[in-house]
Amino acid sequence: MIKLGKIKIIEPGPLTTVQDLGRPGFQRYGMPQAGAMDSFACRTASRLVGNEDNSAVLEFTMKGPTIEFLQPTALAVTGPNFKPHLNGCLIPQWRSIYAGSKTVLSFPSNPSGAGGRGYIAFKGGIDVPRIMGSRSTYIKGGIGGFKGRPLEEEDVLIVKEKAQKSDFSDAYLPAANRPDYDTEITARVIMGPQDKNFSSSGIENFLGGNFTVTAQADRMGYRLQGPSIEHRRKDSADIISDGIPPGAVQVPGHQNPIIMMADRQTTGGYPKIATVITSDQDRIAQLKPGNIINFKRIKVDRADELLQKREKRLEKIQRSNLKLISDNFYRIKVEGHDFNARVEEIEA
Repeated sequence: MIKLGKIKIIEPGPLTTVQDLGRPGFQRYGMPQAGAMDSFACRTASRLVGNEDNSAVLEFTMKGPTIEFLQPTALAVTGPNFKPHLNGCLIPQWRSIYAGSKTVLSFPSNPSGAGGRGYIAFKGGIDVPRIMGSRSTYIKGGIGGFKGRPLEEEDVLIVKEKAQKSDFSDAYLPAANRPDYDTEITARVIMGPQDKNFSSSGIENFLGGNFTVTAQADRMGYRLQGPSIEHRRKDSADIISDGIPPGAVQVPGHQNPIIMMADRQTTGGYPKIATVITSDQDRIAQLKPGNIINFKRIKVDRADELLQKREKRLEKIQRSNLKLISDNFYRIKVEGHDFNARVEEIEA
């Protein structure tokens, strides 16, 4: 019998939603895939707590939520350095953590440096209804996730399995296999399918220029500002609408590129000069307005090699045989300064 747990949202942060790996196979009906923007961080969080890759997690943007655990659970936080705290004590990311009943997870400060999206997985996964085979939230359509919307104060979510100290499994992804987060990245692309719609100078500017992420960057797409990408036709930049894959780089008549992301529309009438390779789409998802992107052309076989390399990093999760006997939180004073301390007692 599955033992259900509950978590309560005290403060949701700017944008926190329930996501899994999305709902592929429905674009032909006009339904976007949605799902996690950074699939590597999402999948890693799930694996750290012993879940399947496609389990539902929380995705947050810029600042994490404050959550009270109404029953014990195991959790993992992945993404850039958001400095999560449990009952006021700093806890590590990219590692499974045991949280007892009535403890509170919080993110007291905004992340410094690069990266803007984080993921929180809970043992058993978040129990929300599957819609078209997915628990992911598609906000514009008002479906999936928790009531089809971002989380709000006082929301209570069901977690499909309570964690006990006796069966807690310590797991972590070594630092060498974690992503690097940068404010300037080179995104590798496969050219096409409509790269012939652009002039030679347009192609040169696309592959040779630096582009800035604008404030118009969200789960649907990242609008960039940079050198003009000139179309061959002077009268119109439009094409007959066709399908839009993840990572497609559209260039409308204003000659600035748009990278299509998880909540992208299913079809579009602007030519696509290139497509960002799968293993670099996660890196783009972590960029903030003002960050810089430049593009590099590669071949399909090289893109396949890079994808396989990314998948092998997921296999580097390590687990110990430690058993958690107890964990306690203390308020201590050292030379007149107050500190929060967490002490775990473990059995090898």
